[in-house]
Amino acid sequence: MKRRIAVLLALLPLLLVLAGCTGKPPAPVLKIGKETIPYEEGTYSWRSLNRSVVADSPAPPQLVERKKPSKAAPGSVLSIVYTGKPEQIQVTRWKRDADSPVPLEEQILDGHTFRLPDEKGTYVYSIRTEWKKGGGTYAFVIEID
Repeated sequence: MKRRIAVLLALLPLLLVLAGCTGKPPAPVLKIGKETIPYEEGTYSWRSLNRSVVADSPAPPQLVERKKPSKAAPGSVLSIVYTGKPEQIQVTRWKRDADSPVPLEEQILDGHTFRLPDEKGTYVYSIRTEWKKGGGTYAFVIEID
């Protein structure tokens, strides 16, 4: 019995260190209706008990430039699902293959959903989510047909 307690006490610091080493913000699940939308993870930062992690990536349009777009109907609603409650979610939209790198639209969401445009075309989206411990960016491509 004493041996078990000694082993548990010896492993406790290791378990505490590993518990604080997630190193990334919570990942979203993106859905249009029942279809899950694939995305690429972009730049993020995250603080845990014993360390901070920062990872950089290209800008969202470059991050997904070779990705096949997910198809959606005009005016569809995209929902963002997290396991926790983020502090803030910001959505940015670009027109794919546009001459200008300037986003068409940026908005901070009140909830966890937003409406896709009515205009046909292919769009690059970036979702920037802020948490108390950091934030993360996720990029994806939608084709409105």
